[in-house]
Amino acid sequence: MPGEAPVEGGGLGYLLITSAHAWRTSLGHRLGPLGLTPAQFFVVMAVHRRTRTGQPALSQRQIAQKTGMDVNVVSQVIRALERRGVLERGPHPSDSRALTVALSPSGSKLATASSAIARRLN
Repeated sequence: MPGEAPVEGGGLGYLLITSAHAWRTSLGHRLGPLGLTPAQFFVVMAVHRRTRTGQPALSQRQIAQKTGMDVNVVSQVIRALERRGVLERGPHPSDSRALTVALSPSGSKLATASSAIARRLN
């Protein structure tokens, strides 16, 4: 458009991806003291939202769909958070092959604290 400075390196897509990267990097720095990576934060938030709204727990595959993350990555994240006592897995009510993922009591506290950090960043 007339009067606008040209965008170096691309257009809207470039700006969106670089903005998202900067936000994720900043989030990672802020979550560091809590011992959470951005990927772990996204998984914790997906589970936390379900808990807060009283909806049934999610399976690992559903968490991957909700977060847009690869199922294998989500599996690794869940395992790491389970070892830390943040998440707990339990039987799925309708699929005997799947497990549901829920926050532990300490995970709920971590979710609340990390959510506040992300809200301040936003």
